[in-house]
Amino acid sequence: MGGLALGLAACGGAAFGGLALGGLAVGGLAVGGGAIGYLAVGGGAIGWKAAAGGLAIAQEFAQGGTAIAQHASDEAARAFVQNSSFFTRAASLLKSSSSPWALPVILVLSLVPAVAMTTLQRRLGRSALRGRQRPEQR
Repeated sequence: MGGLALGLAACGGAAFGGLALGGLAVGGLAVGGGAIGYLAVGGGAIGWKAAAGGLAIAQEFAQGGTAIAQHASDEAARAFVQNSSFFTRAASLLKSSSSPWALPVILVLSLVPAVAMTTLQRRLGRSALRGRQRPEQR
């Protein structure tokens, strides 16, 4: 989590990973404002196999406002998106992100790692300083 997130499951302003969620999401499964992946969902989505969003571009299936693919907003694309667990879960995630509790949950989830790291750094810093003596005390 963070402004720039990297990992198997990454969530951040710019997220790169197997499962990427963010303003810009790049990964195998990508969900975000701008999403690029094997499967992608977002305002602007580019998918290798399939994409869904306002602008959806993919090789095989694209569903959205403007869709470019072999199957662009046709029955095959609708069936693929509706029967895909990734696309249905991503759609429910995006719908729930507009609920009133979403912002507080996201804030808490992003603050917990920052507070934990700050606390850990302070504790490690204190213990490291205890082992050292200042040159004038020798």
